[in-house]
Amino acid sequence: MKKVAVVHAGAAQVELDWAKQFAGLDAEVKKQFATVVQWVERSTTVHSIANVTWTDTVAAVSAAIKDAGTGGTVVVVSGHGGAVPGNVDRGIIIWDPNAATVGLTWTSGNFGNGMFWDGDHIGYNTSSSGPSQKEVDEKNIADDTSPGKQDTLHKQKRLEAFLALDQIRVAIAATKIRRLTFTSCTVGAATGFIDGLAKFLKTEVAAFNQETSVIDDTQYKPSVQGKSRLILFADNSADGKGTNVMLARANSPNLDDPKIAHVGRP
Repeated sequence: MKKVAVVHAGAAQVELDWAKQFAGLDAEVKKQFATVVQWVERSTTVHSIANVTWTDTVAAVSAAIKDAGTGGTVVVVSGHGGAVPGNVDRGIIIWDPNAATVGLTWTSGNFGNGMFWDGDHIGYNTSSSGPSQKEVDEKNIADDTSPGKQDTLHKQKRLEAFLALDQIRVAIAATKIRRLTFTSCTVGAATGFIDGLAKFLKTEVAAFNQETSVIDDTQYKPSVQGKSRLILFADNSADGKGTNVMLARANSPNLDDPKIAHVGRP
């Protein structure tokens, strides 16, 4: 049973540094919190998503799940998140750390690089009457005679994302981790979406309900290099404010605090 970090290879350096610190691979940080952090519970392998593709994403997350083991936790460090105000069922998780916007949908022309999940995937392959959305998409794609099947491109992206999510579900079922965590911004405010994701994946899914930030410690002490803190963005203005403390080098803000995060249960 381990706590395991996953980070995108193309993420900002501060995120790469924090993932390394979380894993206990920064000797200075590990020594600094030797009596505070249970380092034996941390995997020393940081799993890297090599490219913004579903193949690489599934491979890295599945490897992290296996590494975490039964009862373990997988922490996805990089990426973006969002929630639609006033609609708890509409959330979004974007795997691409360099995505320009979180304002994406599955409508044609507005799905970005397709590296995200949203509420359409909760119940995508089930239906109380008639074919499921998955079956409809598969038929529309198969029947598409446009050049390169461009008329159903957004449906292809939606299907690809669901199939990737399903592979992650299978990996979780094989290992039975306790929790999948996303440190990206605000998606935890979409409590219905997170709950649905947890029920689909059959594991806890935890996410923050407000903006988060990974900051460089050099802003407080210029002589310190290569150290980062994972904090709530609202605490960004001052050293020692709220979650903006030294321990944020090794720990994220408390995901079990309902004031700042939401945990979906399977």
